[in-house]
Amino acid sequence: MARLDTPAIVWLCLLGGGILGIAGVGGYAAWQLIHEPRPRPEQPVVDIVTPPPTPAGAQRHPAAPVPRFIAHDAERPADEAYRDLWAAISRGDADVAAKYVPAAKLRDMRTGDEVIDSFLGLSPIENVHVVETRAEAEKAVLFVKASSPSITDARGRRAPIDVVVRMERESGHWTVQSQMWLVSTAPEDEQARALRWLKGEETEADRNR
Repeated sequence: MARLDTPAIVWLCLLGGGILGIAGVGGYAAWQLIHEPRPRPEQPVVDIVTPPPTPAGAQRHPAAPVPRFIAHDAERPADEAYRDLWAAISRGDADVAAKYVPAAKLRDMRTGDEVIDSFLGLSPIENVHVVETRAEAEKAVLFVKASSPSITDARGRRAPIDVVVRMERESGHWTVQSQMWLVSTAPEDEQARALRWLKGEETEADRNR
């Protein structure tokens, strides 16, 4: 049997110990990877912002429409101005419709819907057309016909609608002072009252109606 000398024995012992040490460290590291909890990745921080409460009674309104004039407005006859108004209403153009609201009324309006609705005594309205116009200086009276799909007679046909319109110039352009909507009603009495207003012959009874 071959004999190992002392230096060889020592070298073999050191080599074996090194191998066992490396194996031990590797085993411990593997145990840690398996058993120790892994840290979670950081989550982004989200700030939840709650708006302050609205004070009681506070309201938000969109800006009131600004009347949009053109140079031709000062030259328009009353009937043409009234047709321009209804063209604006039909397309929902509150800025154009606003120029036909008397200044004192417009100051109290806060939205375009208020402007449009101020002209709609009935709704929906179709086929608005001017039948006759009477003008005296800065005032005018229009006799107008209209119809509505929601207003019918006993036979289901559209009921006749007469509108008596009073207009007056303000700062050189026409405004609508009033519209009287008459459904299936003879318009002659209201037309006569409007003509007396036009000529400055309005009676106390007329003003109280």
